[in-house]
Amino acid sequence: MANKISTKQLALTLGVLAGAIHFIWIIIIGLFATTVQSTLNWIFLLHLLEPVYIITEFSWINLIILTLLGFVSGYISGYIIAGVYNWAGKCCKN
Repeated sequence: MANKISTKQLALTLGVLAGAIHFIWIIIIGLFATTVQSTLNWIFLLHLLEPVYIITEFSWINLIILTLLGFVSGYISGYIIAGVYNWAGKCCKN
């Protein structure tokens, strides 16, 4: 099959991407908590929702755990997506 996707390559790519996004998100929270809280409240109000989430204080443990969980979930998602794509390509070729 010419269009086969490497499951490990896509898994690693999505894992690193998801981990990096979560890492950057929690750093932004740590640096700009007040601004982010105001922005979230504004977004909720735009959608006619009452703001219910409160940003808590920065924690290094949360940074590590969130980054690892982001990486693992991205890795698993990438592996599954590539597997399904490769299976569908094998199953449904003309």
